[in-house]
Amino acid sequence: MAAFALSREPVEKSWYDELSRVSAVAADIAGVGSTHINHLTPRVLDIDDLYRRMTERGITMIDTIQGPPRTDGPDVLLRQTSFRALAEPRMFRDEDGTVTPGILRVRFGEVEARGVALTPRGRERYEAAMAAADPAAVWATHFPSTDAEMAAQGLAYYRGGDPSAPIVYEDFLPASAAGIFRSNLDRDSQTGDGPDDAGYNVDWLAGAIGRHIHDPYALYDALAQEERR
Repeated sequence: MAAFALSREPVEKSWYDELSRVSAVAADIAGVGSTHINHLTPRVLDIDDLYRRMTERGITMIDTIQGPPRTDGPDVLLRQTSFRALAEPRMFRDEDGTVTPGILRVRFGEVEARGVALTPRGRERYEAAMAAADPAAVWATHFPSTDAEMAAQGLAYYRGGDPSAPIVYEDFLPASAAGIFRSNLDRDSQTGDGPDDAGYNVDWLAGAIGRHIHDPYALYDALAQEERR
């Protein structure tokens, strides 16, 4: 259980406050010197029902379920939500060495529901649908209502091409993950809509970790070539 415990070491208040002025997410990640598991993510079958039932029980949830909307067709990619991070007591150390009590919101409970992995063609349609003001309203113009049609149109991966054997999406959606973290903080700087000029890409990441990074579409395609067992 020690992996879940917050450190009793006081947080350096000046450093934490400096990071908070830049971004609450940055303060949450780098403002605390110790490490801990900040959330677990169980998988559920009906995330909408879970969201409703937890709200009815008085649990404060984040504003929305991140990811694709609920539809009558096949579930795709990843939907995730969480209850708000709890305010937990933590000690802070001032510059003069004085230690005073405060609170941090760093641990929350997340849940996810996973659907079928999309092909590049399917992912293009997903991005187009999600760019709409109301993705649910336009979903049917981008995706068919059955797995058989999804397979026939080459929009998703199925083992051996069998529509009854969808290959589950096992990656993450960056925008959804960022939404989870931002929604669990009391405040944050405004997120920009401009181009990302940080220079980070797959090649940079591969060099940083010293490992080859596989193309996820190639991995899903290899699974799709296998016969259903």
